Amino acid sequence: MKITLQKIEFEKALNFSQGIIDKRTTNPILSNILFIASDDKLELYSTNIDISSISQVSANVESAGRAVVSAKMLFDIVRKFPPGEIQIRRMDNNWVEIKSSSVQYKIAGLHPEEYPTIEKPKRTDYVTIRSKTLLKLLKRTIFAVSLEEVKKILGGILFDFSEDNVLKLVATDGHRLSLVREPIAIKIRRKGDNNVVLPRKGMQELQKILEETDEDIKVSIDERSAIFRTEDRTLMMKVLEGTFPDYNQVMPLENDKILRINRQRFFDALSRMVIVSADRSNVVRISFSAEGIVVSSESPNEGEGKEFVEAEYKGTKIEMGFNARYIMDVLDVVEDEVVEMKILDELSAVLIKPAQDENFLNVVMPVRMP
Repeated sequence: MKITLQKIEFEKALNFSQGIIDKRTTNPILSNILFIASDDKLELYSTNIDISSISQVSANVESAGRAVVSAKMLFDIVRKFPPGEIQIRRMDNNWVEIKSSSVQYKIAGLHPEEYPTIEKPKRTDYVTIRSKTLLKLLKRTIFAVSLEEVKKILGGILFDFSEDNVLKLVATDGHRLSLVREPIAIKIRRKGDNNVVLPRKGMQELQKILEETDEDIKVSIDERSAIFRTEDRTLMMKVLEGTFPDYNQVMPLENDKILRINRQRFFDALSRMVIVSADRSNVVRISFSAEGIVVSSESPNEGEGKEFVEAEYKGTKIEMGFNARYIMDVLDVVEDEVVEMKILDELSAVLIKPAQDENFLNVVMPVRMP
């Protein structure tokens, strides 16, 4: 294999490909990337078994072939190269030479036959979604995905197709839940199935693709796997196994106390008060009254603070504790100027949403205060 390609495009493809790789893998071959050069292009394959990617870069292919090299090593090398062309050549001992007009490296590689087989998708049942639309849905849910390993089904985002021509994404970690709806004509193959859960890692990599493109993305989802494709990127992942909680049962629709507040003012007050939260726990106290709210926090060893924010509140006075970060994560992705919080009592879940949008709902559990 001997090819020449542009550094800037190669670096972008490497950055995406090496992001798939599990840094804690016990299988050394999976920390590598497979290169296949042919037909004026270089294809980069990476996998952690559950998630796989294929990237494509235009190249001048002098000699077709394959090579396998360390993803991290190669990325660290290439990003330090000067702008311009890079030449890559696989040597007889599976080592790979990478050079420009002034820089040269030779790094150890592996035999391509050792790399796991990654089949190119053969599906034809793709639907097209605007990349910015799907990106918005991901940003409004991914922050609520559980980081714990105990309940693996909570470590992903639910794609719910139970409503005709509507896609719902839901994420929860047991302490909070985020749901967003969007009119989209998308279906999975097998009749009877109406939802799948896709892993957080795969969703993070999909978000990277969506942030870098304005083109539409092709999507195909069935009961076993999901595929997302652009012109030069393909992302494939396995569906998580298990039963996702019934999110409809936790929606606190009966909450009757209503706060309407400026989103940015609310966010700023929370961000200031977490600085002196006890043990940096992000726990704050919020007092609700007809005049507005008072956000306060205190730490026995560091100090205390409080801030009044004018707001519209309908209901009896109430005081509650919250993990401020849970509320701030919601406020950070709301686009409306005003948000609404619906409350029942001191210990019941609250509902947070944009004031004029019923398609983005968030449930946050309060924290018991002393």
